[in-house]
Amino acid sequence: MTDTNTSSSSRRDSFYETGPGYAVTESIRVDKVSPTARRRRSLRAGAVILLAIIGLIPIFVMVMTAFKTRSDVVSVPPQVIFEPSLEGFVFLFTERAVVSRGRIEEFQKAAETGELNTFERIAFESGQQITGPSDYVNRLKNSVIIAGLSTLISVGLGFFSAYAFSRFEIPGKGDLMFFILSTRMLPAVVVTIPLFLMYRQFGLYDTHIGMSTA
Repeated sequence: MTDTNTSSSSRRDSFYETGPGYAVTESIRVDKVSPTARRRRSLRAGAVILLAIIGLIPIFVMVMTAFKTRSDVVSVPPQVIFEPSLEGFVFLFTERAVVSRGRIEEFQKAAETGELNTFERIAFESGQQITGPSDYVNRLKNSVIIAGLSTLISVGLGFFSAYAFSRFEIPGKGDLMFFILSTRMLPAVVVTIPLFLMYRQFGLYDTHIGMSTA
């Protein structure tokens, strides 16, 4: 009996000094390792994966649509299996015109001899010719600049204002906070014309700063 107690004591002391002799991969709580708990955890994980797949469906559809031709995009029922095409990107990045009848043979010969690049060939397959680049890149640049400036201004002013309202006693703080809240209740269309007239008067009409601060 004494030997048994001594052995148990030595094992306990060894556990306290060096830790377990194998990697602990499961919680030692019974309610966490029971079959019921494992099934519940598996069901929760499956539900999360299912919701994630459902949430990704619109993104998947958008990616598929980007590689469809116009006829495939408007087809009924929607085509899941189709031949990928860069027609959408050609139409996005270029300006085009319908190929005249007198130049169809010219374009056909150029396509057969490889004189047309990929975009020109795709445009010709839809009966069009590229006349120049589109204004998409410039519009995207404007959108990024305006969105970036608006975010920086909003977050910067909101951060310092929120800190001041929460940490200091400001005279009329309740009225000021109600005024800020009441501006969110006002339909944006109501102030469209006054903002337009004011920005035009100050020379901010059709500028990055004007759009960012509107």
